[in-house]
Amino acid sequence: MEEEIITKIKLELKKPIEAERQVVYILIEIGKFLKKTGKKDEFSLLNFYRNWVSHDEIDHTSAVDPLLKEIEQKILNGEDELDSVWSMINFCSFRIEMEKFLVENDCQNPFNEGYWFNFRRFLIKILIDCPLKLSGYKRIGEFRFKKSLREGVFVFILKDKDGKDLYKKSFSFLPDR
Repeated sequence: MEEEIITKIKLELKKPIEAERQVVYILIEIGKFLKKTGKKDEFSLLNFYRNWVSHDEIDHTSAVDPLLKEIEQKILNGEDELDSVWSMINFCSFRIEMEKFLVENDCQNPFNEGYWFNFRRFLIKILIDCPLKLSGYKRIGEFRFKKSLREGVFVFILKDKDGKDLYKKSFSFLPDR
């Protein structure tokens, strides 16, 4: 069964990423593999994002809690530029864990810059309006992505427990021209 799942993942990774459904399919298949092999803890970020893409709202955030707590502490300290926010919305740790998974399972790594650009862009489109509902934090109550009116631009928002914006910033992953 596990080998069949890896074969499906390998076949999908050979195709260019052209739609949201491909990102969902890859992450769902990875999640099945992690569950069957007992490796959900070893690949906690992949499992977290698999959960996030398959729900309209999620409140189990233990895989990203350290990063969210760092972001909250910077907000509490009054810092405006949050490098840790960029780390989360750029999916740096996610990409590293994905590449580790691919190597460990003898999958070709298609994540060159072009492939990664499309994968990440469609991942964010999936996560738009699927907030992380947070508990156990002093001020942060919600983490979400929203679509901007400008093509290729997204908005990242942190809300407090009363639903008011704590932090809001636009970003884009448009390629340099």
